[in-house]
Amino acid sequence: MSERRTEKPTEKKKRDARKRGQVAYSTDTSAAAVFIAGFGILLVNASKFIAIWVAQLEWFWSSERMNGSWDWVHVLGKFAHVIISMSIPIIFSALLFGWTIGYLQVGPLFRTTKVDLSRLMPIQYFQKTFTIRRLQDILKNICKLSLVITTICLLIKNHLPALILVDQSSLESVVGFCKEIIIHAGFILLILGSFYGFVDYLLQRYWWLRELKMTRQEVLREHKDAEGDPTIKERRKQMHREISEMLLFERVSAARVVVVNPTHYAVAIQYEDHWETAPRVVAKGYLKSAEKIRAIASENNVPVLRNPPLARRLYDLSLDQEIPSEFFRAVAELLIYLQSLSYQERMRCR
Repeated sequence: MSERRTEKPTEKKKRDARKRGQVAYSTDTSAAAVFIAGFGILLVNASKFIAIWVAQLEWFWSSERMNGSWDWVHVLGKFAHVIISMSIPIIFSALLFGWTIGYLQVGPLFRTTKVDLSRLMPIQYFQKTFTIRRLQDILKNICKLSLVITTICLLIKNHLPALILVDQSSLESVVGFCKEIIIHAGFILLILGSFYGFVDYLLQRYWWLRELKMTRQEVLREHKDAEGDPTIKERRKQMHREISEMLLFERVSAARVVVVNPTHYAVAIQYEDHWETAPRVVAKGYLKSAEKIRAIASENNVPVLRNPPLARRLYDLSLDQEIPSEFFRAVAELLIYLQSLSYQERMRCR
């Protein structure tokens, strides 16, 4: 029995899916954006467009044209020019706005497309085509079509008396009536389309996250691949601690003296008589590290002297840093004191 996918997808899982082009994208949201932009441009320029069409229709229905001979190429060319000149800004603006909304949904997305020969196999094709997601898309399209048909029917029902008398109205009245119907239908579809696009985007994102869900074992495996095997990681830490302890042992055992707090701080100072430079801090520790430094010093017969103020101030220095001039006198007094002690007295300084 396969393990259920109950874990949320990790960021790596999302990135890998994005590289494959698998993102949460709603075509209905982009379509709603295209409709909003197109209807907005149409609404803003409604008076201008109506004036142009009224002029064209008056020219077409003029008595001079009706009584004369027709140049159909010229008439159709003129109408085509008007339609194209009015449609270009609407189409361009709508597509630009729709592309922007699509970009905001998924961001920059680049992927290489590979030819999948399994798509040519009938069985695999039908298995991928007839899925729950496909059924949902069919139901969504049916809902959209039902909303559009319902909107048109309600508009026709509300304006039915005016439609019956349209053949008895003037051209300006017919154009104004058509404008009113288009605006009403546009606003209704605008509201429904915006709501539908927003809901569809949330639904697409929900299905996207659901498809990317992982099993507990997959999450642990990914975490293991990203951060390494815990056993190997712990082994590396152990090796690092061993190397640090070996380095600390070497530094403390080669020190001239260890200055302590006496329990909180411990600082190992190295100095040789032939050095032309000042003494250096070769090791330092706090609490447990200080105890370890004192233990190493005792094992290697390195004198341990108590000087709390000096130990605390030397602890603030960096490793391998030379003693600043302000500490020369205090450190020199320690070194002179050590030289004045006998071997037995030095052994007691632990």
